[in-house]
Amino acid sequence: MRPFRINQRICSYICNEFRNQAKKEEEYGLPVTSFMILPDELSIAKAESFFLQTIAKPYYRPQTLCFQSLIILSERLESNIEGWLQRKSDLENQYNGVGLEI
Repeated sequence: MRPFRINQRICSYICNEFRNQAKKEEEYGLPVTSFMILPDELSIAKAESFFLQTIAKPYYRPQTLCFQSLIILSERLESNIEGWLQRKSDLENQYNGVGLEI
């Protein structure tokens, strides 16, 4: 529910924690939790947009309907979803060779 630039920073910290956990799981011979392996920025953008759309939005939506003072949360959430979807699209275009300057 933070502004997008702060959301990105927090996401970076969480992804680092996920990577560290996956390394420890592997180190101890445990099954590695696959969703914690986010190898690149595109994977992160996909995971974050998925999380916000399927977990966060359904969780916060009823609250904002009951408490109008929380409407800013809904607006921030939508803004962050748009930001991550745009980031995902930009990275997909970049990886596909579209939009690269020559």
